[in-house]
Amino acid sequence: MIDPRVTAIIKKRFNTMKVLLIDDMMPNIKNNAMLLDELGFQKKNITSALNGAQAFSKMMFIKPDLIITDWNMPMVDGFMFVKKLREIEAYRDIPIIMVTAEPDKSMEEVEPYVDAFLKKPYTIQFLEDMIYTVVGRKMLKEQNA
Repeated sequence: MIDPRVTAIIKKRFNTMKVLLIDDMMPNIKNNAMLLDELGFQKKNITSALNGAQAFSKMMFIKPDLIITDWNMPMVDGFMFVKKLREIEAYRDIPIIMVTAEPDKSMEEVEPYVDAFLKKPYTIQFLEDMIYTVVGRKMLKEQNA
């Protein structure tokens, strides 16, 4: 659990942040969107995509402040998406949380490209803590820049 004083500071940022949820399973997108809404993110600032290719096309219109992506998806999977995304200077600083249900996927493979890695099943509390952690790190980077 993160210190409530720290979460209060980070939470103030949530209502203006744009989030991109990428998952080929619509129930996962809906569940994550509900959690984000409960945390204080604005529904109008939450965009979803069903795979990495669709995410890239949506990013032509929005620059997210946070990305939560599944690994295993059709067309362009999450791993390929984050590798390509990090090659683009304008997107290198976006916090990314990678999620997977695949038992053989390892953090070492994606570590250079993501800020957090979650294996399903995970608790809502764990995802919430990861969101606070990656957003908090980004705020510290911005403050020290």
